[in-house]
Amino acid sequence: MATESAPPDYQQELVARPETLAIMRRIVSAHLDLWELRELSDAATLCAHELLTNVMRHTGSPRCTITLRRRPDGVRVTVSDSDTAPPERRDPVWEEESGRGVLLIAALAARCGTVMRRDGKDVWADILTTPPAYAAGTAGCRAPIGVTRTPPAGRWGRPRAVCSPPRPRTPSPGCAHPCEG
Repeated sequence: MATESAPPDYQQELVARPETLAIMRRIVSAHLDLWELRELSDAATLCAHELLTNVMRHTGSPRCTITLRRRPDGVRVTVSDSDTAPPERRDPVWEEESGRGVLLIAALAARCGTVMRRDGKDVWADILTTPPAYAAGTAGCRAPIGVTRTPPAGRWGRPRAVCSPPRPRTPSPGCAHPCEG
């Protein structure tokens, strides 16, 4: 008796709207469960949500395609749209309620980027089963909420504190976070 393997990809064309985002979060989570990658569900679901929200808020058309691609080391979440402008990393002040999506994706994904096409772009994020090297050894880090670790080259710019007002940065012993003095 042959066993049936889980499909390697999921692709869905959709119109990005608030009610669609809720459905897509459940679909992303269900596929990660199917692929036995439940530990990646929160990060992948949040990345998918942020990518779809960017389509809804920052492109001329809410029509897009989401693709989940199972990989040996995790999952790649890609959202394709017809807008030819790349995503912009903003540096919002801490009181602002929006503008952190690209920073969140960069913090959650081991790798992320944009592939520009003649008719639009593909924005992708790789969520891996093992943490990226720059995040290793950060257990117990007491750096401010929202400060991200230094990402590898090729990201959408240098990370900064994104969620909290300035406060003293005192790392715990053994913290690998690049805290500034």
